[in-house]
Amino acid sequence: MAKYLSQRIEGPIWLDKDEIFVLKAKISDAETEMENLKTSKSDLTLQCRKDEVEKLKNILSPIRRVPLDILSEILILSCCDDSFGDRPKDIFHMVVRYTPLVLASVCLAWKIAAHDTPRIWSILYLHVGDTRGKDRAWVQMWLSRSRGIPLELHLQYHGGYKYFPLERAREIMDTILEFCHQIQILHFSGRPEAIVPLFRLPSSVQCDSIVLKE
Repeated sequence: MAKYLSQRIEGPIWLDKDEIFVLKAKISDAETEMENLKTSKSDLTLQCRKDEVEKLKNILSPIRRVPLDILSEILILSCCDDSFGDRPKDIFHMVVRYTPLVLASVCLAWKIAAHDTPRIWSILYLHVGDTRGKDRAWVQMWLSRSRGIPLELHLQYHGGYKYFPLERAREIMDTILEFCHQIQILHFSGRPEAIVPLFRLPSSVQCDSIVLKE
């Protein structure tokens, strides 16, 4: 138990009943001390106790005891399950677009689990007109985390002729095609000149589904 108190948590936590009892007792003692400190106006000590309680509660959190393989399944269901009932499918597109990055930013343990779950990186919805950090390196990072499993790509290359980042769009397409042998489904919508690299693919590359729309 001592190691959980002295270092960052990087994976599932295994505690026996006695250790759980000790942690709960520590929380109770710290919360009692916090109540007393509120009247003494010792802000620094009070904050230290608050931090201690948060750390102890973090260790006791049920999600900390979920095995890595189960956590990976939870991440997959969060990112790759499009069963949204009667809600529009566009909602699924919005959710899956950023969910892996959001989950990977929760904590170090979740980051490790997310990076060790290739399937959540196998679906990519990308709007090239969205310039918020979605450059060639970002796409390379995302797709490389899929670790060779089949890819489902949805690309939107829309924008006015004057402001459309055509060169950037082609660079991103070149990066995507570095993973061409993984591509199983490719949906493209937008400016046709942005996908010129797609037509240079060798005949050995086959996708289950290619949909192109202008």
